[in-house]
Formats: sequence, C-alpha cells, structure tokens
Amino acid sequence: MEINKKLIIGNSRLSNNIINQKVLSNYDLISLRDIITDIKANKKSYKTIFYVSQITRRYFNNPELLRLNKIITDYVLNLTSDSTQIIFISSIDVFGNKKIQLNSTLKRDAFDYYSQSKIETEIKLEEHVSKTLLLRLPGMYGSDLEEGSIISRMIKTLINSNLINLTSPKIIRSTISYSYTAKYIIQCFKELCMKPDGFYYGIV
Repeated sequence: MEINKKLIIGNSRLSNNIINQKVLSNYDLISLRDIITDIKANKKSYKTIFYVSQITRRYFNNPELLRLNKIITDYVLNLTSDSTQIIFISSIDVFGNKKIQLNSTLKRDAFDYYSQSKIETEIKLEEHVSKTLLLRLPGMYGSDLEEGSIISRMIKTLINSNLINLTSPKIIRSTISYSYTAKYIIQCFKELCMKPDGFYYGIV
C-alpha cells in the first residue's frame, strides 16, 4: 500500500481555507461526492488525515444522513495505517442542546441525526485510530466574519441582537470564521505531530 503524507476529506469552504494557508504540501483532496458515489478508489494510506467534511443537516436530518456519513467514515478508516493520525472536525452539538457552558468533560448527548452522526464518528475513530484529535466547533458563517463586508456585518449584527439562532440556541458559544478556523487547525496539526499516540480534544 502506498503511503502518502496528507489527505483532506471534503472539498468544502473550510478545506479550501486550509489549503489557502499554503502550509501543507504533498496532500490529496477527495470530495464527499466522489466517496459516496465510489468514483475514486484509493489504495493509499496516509500519515495525516484531515477529516474536514461530512453531510450536514443543511441537506437533510434523517437516517440517510447517518448512512452516508458512515460510508464516508468507513472510507477514511480504510486509508489508515498504524502510524496514521486523524484530525476530525466535529461539532459542539455532540454535547446536546441543553443550556450549558462548554468544556471537554461534558458527556456526549445526541439530540438529532446530525449530532448523533458526529458522536458515532468520534467513537468509531477512537476505536480504530490510535492518534486522534477531535475538534468540536460551532457554526461557521460567511467567508470570514472578521471581514468588513456588508454580509459579514449583517450576520454579526443579527447574531449579536439574537435575531437569528445558531444550530442549538441554548448552547453558550460564539461564531467562528473560516479563516480563523483554518489557522487553528494548522496549528493543531503542528502540535499533534509532536505528541504521542492518544485521544485529544478541542473546543472553539
């Protein structure tokens, strides 16, 4: 089996922001569509897998979401070896939709198919990959909420005035920009490379 250095799962806005940091080299990018439709057979294994994207409730929130994300996760696991490390972009929704202050000691608590899918993926990675980093992120909006564009300012105003709700309005959190998240992921990747095998968790 050919061993490649890095793999990015999902041709998403966040994936593109990670690539635009121009830090990664020698990487492959595979879209969710190609995985689900079984277009790209892949016999490589990877040192680092950035599991960035899954099907979200933006498309549907029913058992089909669980089925498709299981296909994607199984595909990812087939590309691992004993030396693979995975950075999985999860969601703070794994902690449920009760009014809580977030921290890594909270128990997982699914409240819909999307949060259940994230929890199932986290558990499966913990069971099969000896070095994983699970990053639980809030919703990301716009190309970059720090930009001064009209759309970005409008989104921030609506959120700050409680005129729109994020994924679970009871959870105490803030929004996060794509560019900040990409920089954070790259920094986490650099630190993860220096750590021993184990399970690591982060909340933004």
